[in-house]
Amino acid sequence: MDGLSSAPLATAIEWDIWTGGLCRVDTRIRPSLSDIEQAIRRLDQHRHSICTICLATGRHLVVGGGTGSYVVYVDNRNNTFEEARRRDPVDPGASLYLTIGGQEGDYPAETILDWGRTWAVARRLVVEGLLDDAVAWEHR
Repeated sequence: MDGLSSAPLATAIEWDIWTGGLCRVDTRIRPSLSDIEQAIRRLDQHRHSICTICLATGRHLVVGGGTGSYVVYVDNRNNTFEEARRRDPVDPGASLYLTIGGQEGDYPAETILDWGRTWAVARRLVVEGLLDDAVAWEHR
């Protein structure tokens, strides 16, 4: 694989597949960048609402939502998380309902990223192992 298609730090990717009230999880081992992009683009808040990218470092990148609105966080494996937040101003208190992991929830607008930001975060983490600075990160 060339440098543009490989995701050297990604060991696996998992995504949900909902049929009615039943969910199963599909997995791809050693995914390419294209596999990762397709899995995130597949998110539609109905049949597919969450995907997890497993990294060689033991961390996990989780992307939920879909159709242009995504919540993104990194699970650091030690009960701590890095939650991506928009840097551009949003109305205080504004929120949006998203379906993530099969459940609808009300998410603060500052935690909702568009496709471009979501893909930049995913790509940088799986290729370089770094948190993208185009978004703010809140440690939890």
